[in-house]
Amino acid sequence: MKKKERASRILTEHIKKIRSDIKSKLDECRESMSVDSVHDIRVDLRKLMSISELTLNFKDVDQKNRKFLRKMQKQFSSTRDIHVAMDYVKSNFDESEALEFIGYLDTLRTERENLLRDGLIEFNTPKLIKRIDRLASAASSSEFKNNFPSTLRTRLDDSFLEVVKNIELIDKNDIATIHKVRISLKHFRYLFEIHSLVFKEEKERLTSLKSLQDWLGEIQDLTVLEKLLKDYNKKTGNDIEGMTAFIYSRTDFLIESFYNKRYDVLYLWEIKT
Repeated sequence: MKKKERASRILTEHIKKIRSDIKSKLDECRESMSVDSVHDIRVDLRKLMSISELTLNFKDVDQKNRKFLRKMQKQFSSTRDIHVAMDYVKSNFDESEALEFIGYLDTLRTERENLLRDGLIEFNTPKLIKRIDRLASAASSSEFKNNFPSTLRTRLDDSFLEVVKNIELIDKNDIATIHKVRISLKHFRYLFEIHSLVFKEEKERLTSLKSLQDWLGEIQDLTVLEKLLKDYNKKTGNDIEGMTAFIYSRTDFLIESFYNKRYDVLYLWEIKT
């Protein structure tokens, strides 16, 4: 019983830390939106979504809680995409070649940041804090304490099987199959991080998991950049051929790199029968 109580206490403290961090970052975003604050809030919201999945139906945590968090996270995603695209272009291309495209992205950045600020009126801080407090209350309930270890393992088992299934279905010529792996692996990772935090193990596996995700994350960033570049070409008639060629070449390299290491995933988790 002590182990279950300890696990519940660690999770509750983790939720409270996220609560404090996200409140501070939201205040920062309302004043001056930065790449780091947008990124950090998205990550915190994703962590809360995973916790919401575990605490679902304990006390007053329901699907509305998770939907609220997911909707809020999506508000930050489009802004984050522009931030990442701008950083990627500035880091990998000669500025003189991409100057007009960077200007185009900067205009989009301003538009999306303004939309996000408007969206934060709907997702006001007190409303979010109330949702987070529900998670903390559920995580500290006696019913949750008794079920937490088995609930977490069941969710991890199911999530891991989904990752393996998607890996088996990879077609290197179909980017959609790669993105399915990325999404399922991300879902597994956030659950896995909770397991690592609470039970103080799996550190090396978590490092390996993050390495695999780096390839998939950059593939997604390049996919977003490719779409933005196509929209820019369509609106302006300017085709930056060197950038397009780089995106295709880099994407192919990353897909091949992940494909060659895809079965490393099998060492990340063991389903106990």
